[in-house]
Amino acid sequence: MLHVIQQNAPALVDAFKGQRSALESVVATPGDQDSILRFMALLGELDPAAPRSDALTEGLTAALSGPLDVPDIQDFAQRSLCAELAALKPNGQGDVALSEDAQILITALLHHCCNCSVPLEPVLVRLRRGLLELAEAGQSPNAAQLQLAEALARHSFTNEHIWAQTAAEARVVADLVLTVVDQITQGANVSAFTLFVIGAYQPLDGIEAVRDWVMRLGVQTPDALDPTLRLLVFDRLLEDATEIEALTVDAGEVSTKVRQQYEENPYPRWRHLPLLAEHADLRSYVAAHLPFGGKLPQDDVPEPRVLIAGAGTGRHPIEVARALPSAAVLAIDLSRASLAYGAREARARGVTNISFAQADILRLADVPVTFDLIESVGVLHHMHDPEAGLRSLVKLLRPGGVMRLGLYSQTARHGLNAVRDRYRGPNADATLTDIRARRQEVLASDDPALMALLGAPDFHSTSMFRDAVMHVQEHQFTLLDLDKMLKRNGLKFLGFSNTTAHAVLQKLPPKQARKRATDLKAWHRYEQRHPETFVGMHQFFCMKSADGSRVQA
Repeated sequence: MLHVIQQNAPALVDAFKGQRSALESVVATPGDQDSILRFMALLGELDPAAPRSDALTEGLTAALSGPLDVPDIQDFAQRSLCAELAALKPNGQGDVALSEDAQILITALLHHCCNCSVPLEPVLVRLRRGLLELAEAGQSPNAAQLQLAEALARHSFTNEHIWAQTAAEARVVADLVLTVVDQITQGANVSAFTLFVIGAYQPLDGIEAVRDWVMRLGVQTPDALDPTLRLLVFDRLLEDATEIEALTVDAGEVSTKVRQQYEENPYPRWRHLPLLAEHADLRSYVAAHLPFGGKLPQDDVPEPRVLIAGAGTGRHPIEVARALPSAAVLAIDLSRASLAYGAREARARGVTNISFAQADILRLADVPVTFDLIESVGVLHHMHDPEAGLRSLVKLLRPGGVMRLGLYSQTARHGLNAVRDRYRGPNADATLTDIRARRQEVLASDDPALMALLGAPDFHSTSMFRDAVMHVQEHQFTLLDLDKMLKRNGLKFLGFSNTTAHAVLQKLPPKQARKRATDLKAWHRYEQRHPETFVGMHQFFCMKSADGSRVQA
């Protein structure tokens, strides 16, 4: 054994140096994409259930605090915390004594991300209750408790206060609100701890006195405004839906209902962008999403005109605008509230090659412009007639232009339909109170159909929960349906942009992979055998024929 260790000693030393280098890099530059990628590669070699070193906790904390949304790192941190908590023995109240290391990591996670771990949630809810009791007693928090309260307030903004609260907690929070309002009215010092605890339970921007106070602070000393108050209150006040230009009116009853849903719950609420790569032209952009795809656009189109049909709160169009900095991007949506969120985020990030406008896809046919690229992901399936929406978009796509679509899979969402039938309908209520109650029902259930929701990110925020199981309108498609619909509208299937589909193709010989990539009938057979392949959506690229002719079925 000693001989084996001596033989491999140089490799072990190199591996240790590589790990240390990856940790040091992400701590020093958590916003650098190369550092994040190196750190992700390191995490891929580690077991999240194993005890963490101080250096790993520092690396995770730094990576989580950066400006990038990296789900793999968040997932590792959550799994690591769950493993640590599972090893601790709770007291009679179900509480556990968290290590300082765990508290640091929990605070970092909540400060910057949305917890998507069901096992971790009860621990976090108990931590929130403990801080509420501290505030109720009028006791001063220590530094760690103040930081945790602030992190919980930021996290509750991100998950849109979806966690349930008891009637007793609600009464205490109401009393704390009165205390803060009185402090503001009297011109006294406002307790940051009390504000954060309130923010962990309800939106601070919904309290008129707090809203006015933060606005005054932001106008008088904008650079000195507390970052958390900026996130929770001030930035909300900068979202002016009246500034969003209206290109069209709603096309009918379903459009009006869908718009109302997203005005009430702008979707999704986000704070960070994922890892991004810039592309010089449209061809390279499409090629990056289709490593096994079919025939790509012939021309490079260095300055493409791009339409994002169904922009939501702006994350998708901002990603595209940054990935194609030479493009002119028009982002449209039914919901002005959602667009206002996106417009503010674009301004804050200095993204200037994008504009936002309210419009109904069905009313766009008369717009006197064509686009080189149209992306409509998660949108057409919420229309009364999805194919009518597709026809409207095809008219706006130039001959030879490319379209990226995302549509729900009937196969993948089969199990969810029972839940949707249970939670939606003409009498279904979609208030926050009702959404919380239904979510608690899922958490307490042993019904497999309900329990399947627990693993979905949609389960962990209000707008996403409503979108997933309580949407006012939804259609689902098989791949045979999509094959026919694309051909009827003169669109050639280029391939899936889903990473799960890429993983399937990677296992095949190159020639076979290229053939399979564009064969929707073969993909249909595969999906029947593996129904969770497209559990998110069928996301794919297609291209309009150069002469605008229809593809023969």
